[in-house]
Amino acid sequence: MSQIARVVLLLIAAGCLLTVTTVIVNWWLEPHRRIGRALRGVLGGPVDVLAVSALRGQGAALRVSDAKIAVVRGFSDRGLVFDLDELIGAELIFDGQVSARVFRGEQRLALNNIAPQARRITLRLVFDDLRDPEFLLELWSEHDGPPDDPGATHAIASARAWFARAEAVVRRG
Repeated sequence: MSQIARVVLLLIAAGCLLTVTTVIVNWWLEPHRRIGRALRGVLGGPVDVLAVSALRGQGAALRVSDAKIAVVRGFSDRGLVFDLDELIGAELIFDGQVSARVFRGEQRLALNNIAPQARRITLRLVFDDLRDPEFLLELWSEHDGPPDDPGATHAIASARAWFARAEAVVRRG
């Protein structure tokens, strides 16, 4: 009888160990964390502002202390790094319509309407780079969830924060 109890306890311990290992691996490989880690790794440390589209494997991060911007275009992308002075413009796009725009040497279009019922939220960053002149970061779309979903609200807040930083960079330059 004690032999059966040992086997049962061993199976329970193995099951618990397997469960804990699975939870840790899932947490580590969660797309939002994985993209954030990739961006922090490319920039070499903590970031000041981060925007991630976990479903698409995309993200953008800004590190002011090093004057760098990093973008990740997909899950297998290692990332691109740009200097802040290479950012020449940014647009905040709700449902295919430019809601805010700032470009060097042009008059800016201020963000007046925060479209809380937007079906698609996109941040467009334009760089002075021949190979990769623009980066479209689709932060949220109606296929990701309903418009009153917390993800949509978070996407709008993230887009606004990123746009404000991009605007400050473009104005400074």
